[in-house]
Formats: sequence, structure tokens, C-alpha cells
Amino acid sequence: MVSPSIEELHDTIRRVRRRRNLILHTRQIGWCLATIVGLFIIFAFLEMTFHPAMPARLLMFCLLGAATGAVGWQTIRTFKRLSRDNRRLAHYVDDRIPDLEQRLITSMDSYGKQGEQSPSGLVEALWQDTVAHVRDRKLEQVTTSRPAWVAAGTATVLICLLAVALWDSDRFFGGGPANYLALVDTGR
Repeated sequence: MVSPSIEELHDTIRRVRRRRNLILHTRQIGWCLATIVGLFIIFAFLEMTFHPAMPARLLMFCLLGAATGAVGWQTIRTFKRLSRDNRRLAHYVDDRIPDLEQRLITSMDSYGKQGEQSPSGLVEALWQDTVAHVRDRKLEQVTTSRPAWVAAGTATVLICLLAVALWDSDRFFGGGPANYLALVDTGR
């Protein structure tokens, strides 16, 4: 029989895992997008500044493709590592809340010794103490979301910068979007 306090503790740990994964995924995607857009801006600036010959343009395009592939591969690798490794969560909680480890070990050890029997008052008291400690610590706030916001903000700023640069660029639209829209309005 699983006690309600154990289920509550499992639910809290699931919420911590979900929040941590969401923050880490947001951070990883943000930095991935920021890197790809930043590389695109750098290569576009180099191409517009130096007007290289066709082989050099092809080389820059291949470098951009290889860098994008490497960043994408690293992001996918990080996602796989995050989703399959519960030990990281255990180490993370242990690093953030060191006194929780001893409480959990004592509670689980005492509960395991009880077997199928009804849990004793000591074991129930230990679990209640652990759950109260978890509630007091607000485990949802163990992971700070600041790095994810920084990464998402950086990616958003770079994407907006790229969009403005492309919108205003004669090189990409042959006279800018205003001329294109004027051609559409006149029916040419």
C-alpha cells in the first residue's frame, strides 16, 4: 500500500522534473536559435561586405550548414540526455537541498523494512516530516528560470534583428519590400 504522503512526494518530484526540463529545453532551444541566427547574420555581413567570388560563397554556405548541423546535433543530444537520466535530477535536488537526502533515505529505508505490513507510526511520521519539509522549501522554485529567459530573449532579439535586416535589404528582395509591394499593387 502506498501512503498518500508518498504519492504527494512523488507528485512534487514529478513537478520539479517537469519544471526543470521545461526550463532546460527553453534555454537549449533559445541558445540554438541564437547561435544559428547569429551565424547567419555574420555570414551575410561577410558576404555583403567583401562580395566574394562564387567558390567562397559556396564555402561560406557549407560552413553555415555544417555549423547549423553541429548546433542541431548538440541540441538533440542534450534533449536525449535530459530525458533519460533521472540521476541528474537526484543530484540536482541533492545539491540544492542537501538535508532532504537524509530524510528521504531514512524514510525509504524504514518504509522498506516494513514490507507489506501497515506502516508504523515512526515511518508515517518520517514521511510526513519529509513532505512538510518539501512543502516548506517550495521545490518548484529550486530551478531558476533566469537562464531560460536570457536565452529566449537573446534568440528573439536576434531573430527580430534578422527580420528587420531582411525586410530592409536590397540584396535579398531586389529593391526592398516596398518596391515589391508597389509592383504587386500595380499588377506588374
